[in-house]
Amino acid sequence: MNVRAAAVAFFVSVLVATGPSNAASTALTGKMSLYNYLLKGKWSCKAGSSAYSADYALAPGNTLHGHLYSAQGSEDAYFGYSDAAHRFRTVSADSTDPIESSV
Repeated sequence: MNVRAAAVAFFVSVLVATGPSNAASTALTGKMSLYNYLLKGKWSCKAGSSAYSADYALAPGNTLHGHLYSAQGSEDAYFGYSDAAHRFRTVSADSTDPIESSV
């Protein structure tokens, strides 16, 4: 496993391990509640000749999991908020190879 993949795996495990499970929840809470509008269905847009779509779902630990698609590739992203650090966090993996994390 390369360093980037290990970093993503570690970050996702931290997101899952922190905070209570939201398995029965239907909405994000606290600072994350501003993203509840993303849970209302599939999103799509077109920029020039490129078309994009995205689906969002609740994930454990009051996080948001996004699946983003286009003809050029796909991306999975997780978004969360750290009460301890007072900041939003994100991690994503893209089919075109970049893996990004902001903690």
